[in-house]
Amino acid sequence: MYKFQSTPPMSTDVTSFAVTKMDFLENVYEDGPRLLTVRTFLANAKEENQTFVLNFAEKCVKYFEEFTKVKYPLAKIDFIEYDKKFTATEYWGLTTFKRGLLNPSLDLYDTRQISIVVAHELTHYWFGNLVSNKWWSDIWLQEGFAQYLSHKAVDAILNTTNVEEYPLDYTMEVFREDRDSENVNPVVTNCTTPSEIMVQFNDITYIK
Repeated sequence: MYKFQSTPPMSTDVTSFAVTKMDFLENVYEDGPRLLTVRTFLANAKEENQTFVLNFAEKCVKYFEEFTKVKYPLAKIDFIEYDKKFTATEYWGLTTFKRGLLNPSLDLYDTRQISIVVAHELTHYWFGNLVSNKWWSDIWLQEGFAQYLSHKAVDAILNTTNVEEYPLDYTMEVFREDRDSENVNPVVTNCTTPSEIMVQFNDITYIK
């Protein structure tokens, strides 16, 4: 029999669990009386690559705690890779990633791209998980926050100044494509079915 710690109230869509025999690397961070365990479950990844993700995650949590003035309420954060369709999903305390995304040695993503994805998902631990939208029609709120704040966090942690440049270029490209499209997507739409909800996860929702 396994016993799990109680969690704060959360939406069912951010609840998840994983059963795996994958090896993992972990760091335990001390913050006064609090201990926060961060673990990475990556296939065939070198220890130094996992160490980068672990160290960045710790700094990212500290950044958002200072930004929001709200402590991360759980005792652990797990990152796990597997063969999935979407880039990453921010289940609370268990973030899932497409296989290979967190491994810089594969040259699929550079360290900044990896950092932005990790920061985006950790942003949701506050904007989306701790505080959730009433319904999916307002998903642009949490995705908009995550899209912008992930770049802010990465720039602060990696000591870069790219937040105003890259997102603006990409945003203008999305706007032009949206303007020229015959099917322009509004930011807020009525959605009731799973297929209608999935349509909300598009560039307009994330960027506009």
